Amino acid sequence: MRKETKINLVLVGLFVLIAAGLYTIIFRLGGDSASGRGAGSVIAELNAQRRVSSNPKPIPGHLAPDFTVQTMEGGRFALFEQRGKVVLLNFFATWCAPCRMEVPQLDALNARFADANFVMLAISSESGLRRVLPQFSSQFRSPPLFAQDANNQITGSYRISGFPETYLIDKQGNIARRFIGPYDWNGPEFVALVQRLLDQ
Repeated sequence: MRKETKINLVLVGLFVLIAAGLYTIIFRLGGDSASGRGAGSVIAELNAQRRVSSNPKPIPGHLAPDFTVQTMEGGRFALFEQRGKVVLLNFFATWCAPCRMEVPQLDALNARFADANFVMLAISSESGLRRVLPQFSSQFRSPPLFAQDANNQITGSYRISGFPETYLIDKQGNIARRFIGPYDWNGPEFVALVQRLLDQ
């Protein structure tokens, strides 16, 4: 047998093996015979997941995603009911060092605007938050409202990727600013921004 013929046979064999492997992946592993899901339904599901994951992060100038949550103090907080108020929405974790670092600034800011149409809500998705929150909240003299996002629904709708992350929402319910990481919340620039939003 000539050398060229042997090479051709080897190439044909490799092609057949690759084709068989692709068939197995797409039509055997891709489908779930027990649930009746074929390759088409798996592909559709993957496309649906891709659409969900590509939702844009809320940005300034757009309406803030609405939500209703039970506060750790026993009340009910609905964002749409805060129209007419400036809302500071702070996503945090008690184990997060930068979150603990910004507590004095948040505390001073909340005290400064205590008599204004200003509300601060701190949200954590930690399990066991009720157990660890008292020690964390004891650092505040003017504590915000606290809430647990147990199912990560709020965290997900705001596309939170790290802590702390904070949204400032104006009196019409629109996102005024988004802040990633700790910030000088009681500094003159931010205080002026809050006051400007309150005056609108």
